[in-house]
Amino acid sequence: MNYGAYMSEVVRGSILSVSDGQKEAATALNMSRFQRMRLVILPQAVRMMLPEFGNYLIQMLKATSLVSLIGLTDILYHGDIFRSTNLSLAPTVYLLILVFYFILALPLIWLTRWAEKQSSKGVATE
Repeated sequence: MNYGAYMSEVVRGSILSVSDGQKEAATALNMSRFQRMRLVILPQAVRMMLPEFGNYLIQMLKATSLVSLIGLTDILYHGDIFRSTNLSLAPTVYLLILVFYFILALPLIWLTRWAEKQSSKGVATE
């Protein structure tokens, strides 16, 4: 829920950061509120919110290891159970968990980069 609140603030901030000139131009074209949001404001806001959105998705993935502290089962919980039976393998177990989280985060990183490239197509760069 905490990350959801941060992500909603990213969306709100991105929408508010679209310049007033863009909103006024859409109004001058006699667009409805829905059309202004869908055709003018959201496409620009999405380009601004994608990097932060990707960061929060990866942070949520990494935060799943914290749920093992409150008793829910996840990757780290199962690693701790295995480590408790084989204490000599503790560094190896934690290294494998680290690699597993890295492998899970890679597709999110690639997806975020791809989405950023797709959203920046046709946009003039400075």
